[in-house]
Amino acid sequence: MSGLDRLDLMLQKYSNNALQKIVDYLKNLKDIDTTIYLNEEKNLEDMYNYLKFEAKKFALNGVAIIEDEKVYEWSLKYFQFPNDSLGFKKEDFKTITENNDNVVPKIKNTDKEQLTLF
Repeated sequence: MSGLDRLDLMLQKYSNNALQKIVDYLKNLKDIDTTIYLNEEKNLEDMYNYLKFEAKKFALNGVAIIEDEKVYEWSLKYFQFPNDSLGFKKEDFKTITENNDNVVPKIKNTDKEQLTLF
């Protein structure tokens, strides 16, 4: 199996257009050793989470606008370097297949009494 075949195989379990575009970009790179995609430590779910991890560094009020080229750069970096050197931990992320629509953020308990004016 080639590295490009492995990318295709990993992509089959997702129906995510953004992920498809990233994989297409990785497959069409010239002058790259595609054996980097054979690394068993690497997978698309962790790559996706790494991209979110990097994007959060640019977020302002919970929103980040990232150019496609930057996302492509990060996706290639994910495959080029060992996971432990990238600075993210797998256990910190939810899977990309989870439905996060019903997640309610936790409210920080400040243990302060509310003041009244009356």
